[in-house]
Amino acid sequence: MRHFSYLISFLSHPIWFPIYGAMLVLFNIPFFLPIEEVRWAWLMLLIFTVALPTLIYLTLFVLNWIKDPFVVPIEKQKWLLYGYIAILLGVAFKITPMENFPILYFYLLNLIISCFLLLFLQFLGWSTNWYTMGMGALTVFAILLSISFEKDMTCLLAFFIFLSGASFTAQTYLTQQELWLLLLSWGIGALPQLSLLVLFKNLLFGLQ
Repeated sequence: MRHFSYLISFLSHPIWFPIYGAMLVLFNIPFFLPIEEVRWAWLMLLIFTVALPTLIYLTLFVLNWIKDPFVVPIEKQKWLLYGYIAILLGVAFKITPMENFPILYFYLLNLIISCFLLLFLQFLGWSTNWYTMGMGALTVFAILLSISFEKDMTCLLAFFIFLSGASFTAQTYLTQQELWLLLLSWGIGALPQLSLLVLFKNLLFGLQ
């Protein structure tokens, strides 16, 4: 069970959610940008949302600041959330600005809102979970893309729903958190993404 939990936690680790969202958008939504600009954005996304966080995370693990890469104590998790928010802000404003990548831009901003809500609840003493938060954001984002742009993502949505359920199981096993807190964290990730309905409506209206 521990190996299964580690595998699911790896797939649903927060460092992946910016690049997951970028893959959903760039592979399913048409762009009218030069291919060089799209390639540059991809490269920067891989560096600043995957390579850099992974290097920092491994450094903290080697220095023994984190005992377990997938189980971070709540008092230390807030510092990781601060760094995560800083990375998301940098990516949103410098790599995927609203003028070029409006969908990605607002997806990342909604992720930032979810992170601030997690921090607020942690200051109130609630043990929230940023793994299930990210799964909530990604799942709802994929559903909205599929419906708004009439894209068939049945298999992908089924996988995200499965991964959400598996993440609940893995986090319950690893962190001993109560299910209602994991569901609350999932909802915190999901609800801000619903604001994208307004953006999608405007984009689709502009394309008509």
